[in-house]
Amino acid sequence: MNEELNIEKVTKFMNSFRGQLIVGQALNVAIETMKNRQPEWMREPSNISDMEYILKNVPMMGILSDNKNPAYDTFITIQISDSLGGWHEYEMYGDNYVNGQIAIEVAKALDFYSPSQVQVWYEMIPKNDFPDGEYVKRIIYPILE
Repeated sequence: MNEELNIEKVTKFMNSFRGQLIVGQALNVAIETMKNRQPEWMREPSNISDMEYILKNVPMMGILSDNKNPAYDTFITIQISDSLGGWHEYEMYGDNYVNGQIAIEVAKALDFYSPSQVQVWYEMIPKNDFPDGEYVKRIIYPILE
Protein backbone atom coordinates (compact mmCIF):
# COMPACT_ATOMS: atom_id res chain seq x y z
CA MET A 1 0.00 0.00 0.00
CA ASN A 2 2.84 2.41 0.76
CA GLU A 3 4.31 1.86 -2.71
CA GLU A 4 1.01 2.89 -4.31
CA LEU A 5 0.91 6.05 -2.22
CA ASN A 6 4.51 6.84 -3.16
CA ILE A 7 3.78 6.32 -6.86
CA GLU A 8 0.77 8.64 -6.63
CA LYS A 9 2.80 11.21 -4.73
CA VAL A 10 5.70 11.05 -7.20
CA THR A 11 3.32 11.24 -10.18
CA LYS A 12 1.64 14.31 -8.69
CA PHE A 13 5.04 15.91 -8.07
CA MET A 14 6.27 15.10 -11.60
CA ASN A 15 3.19 16.84 -13.03
CA SER A 16 3.74 19.91 -10.87
CA PHE A 17 5.65 22.94 -12.11
CA ARG A 18 8.58 22.23 -9.76
CA GLY A 19 8.75 18.57 -10.82
CA GLN A 20 8.86 19.51 -14.49
CA LEU A 21 11.52 22.15 -13.82
CA ILE A 22 13.73 19.61 -12.00
CA VAL A 23 13.31 16.97 -14.72
CA GLY A 24 14.09 19.62 -17.34
CA GLN A 25 17.31 20.57 -15.55
CA ALA A 26 18.30 16.90 -15.27
CA LEU A 27 17.62 16.35 -18.97
CA ASN A 28 19.82 19.36 -19.84
CA VAL A 29 22.72 17.93 -17.86
CA ALA A 30 22.20 14.48 -19.37
CA ILE A 31 22.10 15.88 -22.93
CA GLU A 32 25.32 17.85 -22.49
CA THR A 33 27.04 14.89 -20.84
CA MET A 34 25.97 12.47 -23.55
CA LYS A 35 26.96 14.83 -26.38
CA ASN A 36 30.49 14.99 -24.98
CA ARG A 37 30.81 11.31 -24.15
CA GLN A 38 33.94 9.55 -25.38
CA PRO A 39 34.45 7.45 -27.36
CA GLU A 40 31.96 8.93 -29.81
CA TRP A 41 30.22 5.61 -30.52
CA MET A 42 28.94 5.60 -26.89
CA ARG A 43 26.96 8.87 -27.29
CA GLU A 44 23.54 7.28 -27.97
CA PRO A 45 22.20 9.90 -30.43
CA SER A 46 18.65 8.50 -30.37
CA ASN A 47 18.46 9.02 -26.60
CA ILE A 48 19.81 12.56 -26.96
CA SER A 49 17.22 13.23 -29.67
CA ASP A 50 14.40 11.89 -27.46
CA MET A 51 15.51 14.05 -24.52
CA GLU A 52 15.63 17.16 -26.74
CA TYR A 53 12.15 16.28 -28.04
CA ILE A 54 10.80 16.16 -24.47
CA LEU A 55 12.35 19.53 -23.60
CA LYS A 56 10.92 21.14 -26.73
CA ASN A 57 7.43 19.72 -26.33
CA VAL A 58 6.78 19.86 -22.59
CA PRO A 59 6.89 23.64 -22.16
CA MET A 60 7.72 23.87 -18.48
CA MET A 61 10.59 21.38 -18.72
CA GLY A 62 12.41 23.59 -21.20
CA ILE A 63 12.27 26.81 -19.18
CA LEU A 64 15.95 26.98 -18.28
CA SER A 65 17.14 25.24 -21.40
CA ASP A 66 18.51 26.06 -24.81
CA ASN A 67 16.27 23.28 -26.21
CA LYS A 68 13.16 25.29 -27.06
CA ASN A 69 10.20 24.54 -29.25
CA PRO A 70 10.86 26.57 -32.44
CA ALA A 71 7.13 27.33 -32.78
CA TYR A 72 7.32 29.72 -29.79
CA ASP A 73 8.99 32.99 -28.90
CA THR A 74 10.02 32.82 -25.25
CA PHE A 75 10.88 35.55 -22.75
CA ILE A 76 11.99 35.91 -19.14
CA THR A 77 10.87 39.02 -17.26
CA ILE A 78 11.79 40.35 -13.80
CA GLN A 79 9.02 42.27 -12.05
CA ILE A 80 9.22 44.18 -8.76
CA SER A 81 6.33 45.48 -6.68
CA ASP A 82 6.20 49.14 -5.67
CA SER A 83 5.04 50.64 -2.38
CA LEU A 84 1.53 51.13 -3.79
CA GLY A 85 1.09 47.45 -4.66
CA GLY A 86 1.65 47.83 -8.40
CA TRP A 87 4.10 45.81 -10.47
CA HIS A 88 6.85 47.26 -12.64
CA GLU A 89 8.84 45.45 -15.26
CA TYR A 90 12.49 46.24 -14.67
CA GLU A 91 14.13 44.09 -17.31
CA MET A 92 13.18 41.62 -19.99
CA TYR A 93 15.72 39.02 -21.05
CA GLY A 94 15.73 37.09 -24.29
CA ASP A 95 15.18 33.55 -23.12
CA ASN A 96 18.04 31.11 -22.84
CA TYR A 97 19.54 29.04 -20.06
CA VAL A 98 22.11 31.64 -18.91
CA ASN A 99 19.68 34.56 -18.92
CA GLY A 100 17.11 32.51 -17.02
CA GLN A 101 19.67 31.67 -14.34
CA ILE A 102 20.81 35.34 -14.17
CA ALA A 103 17.21 36.56 -13.81
CA ILE A 104 16.58 34.15 -10.93
CA GLU A 105 19.83 35.12 -9.16
CA VAL A 106 19.04 38.85 -9.56
CA ALA A 107 15.55 38.23 -8.14
CA LYS A 108 17.00 36.34 -5.16
CA ALA A 109 19.39 39.22 -4.44
CA LEU A 110 16.61 41.81 -4.74
CA ASP A 111 14.41 39.72 -2.45
CA PHE A 112 17.20 39.62 0.13
CA TYR A 113 18.07 43.34 0.07
CA SER A 114 14.70 44.91 -0.70
CA PRO A 115 11.29 44.97 1.02
CA SER A 116 9.62 44.79 -2.42
CA GLN A 117 8.22 41.55 -3.74
CA VAL A 118 10.16 40.16 -6.71
CA GLN A 119 8.96 37.74 -9.38
CA VAL A 120 10.49 36.19 -12.47
CA TRP A 121 8.05 35.24 -15.23
CA TYR A 122 8.52 32.82 -18.09
CA GLU A 123 6.40 33.46 -21.16
CA MET A 124 5.85 31.37 -24.30
CA ILE A 125 4.08 33.06 -27.20
CA PRO A 126 3.13 30.97 -30.25
CA LYS A 127 4.66 32.28 -33.48
CA ASN A 128 2.32 33.37 -36.31
CA ASP A 129 2.86 30.15 -38.24
CA PHE A 130 1.67 28.12 -35.21
CA PRO A 131 -1.87 29.47 -34.63
CA ASP A 132 -2.99 26.50 -32.50
CA GLY A 133 -0.19 27.01 -30.00
CA GLU A 134 -1.04 27.62 -26.38
CA TYR A 135 0.10 30.88 -24.74
CA VAL A 136 1.92 30.06 -21.49
CA LYS A 137 2.94 32.47 -18.72
CA ARG A 138 4.22 31.15 -15.39
CA ILE A 139 6.05 32.48 -12.37
CA ILE A 140 9.40 30.71 -12.10
CA TYR A 141 10.62 32.65 -9.06
CA PRO A 142 9.56 32.26 -6.39
CA ILE A 143 8.46 28.76 -7.31
CA LEU A 144 4.81 28.30 -6.44
CA GLU A 145 3.20 24.86 -6.38
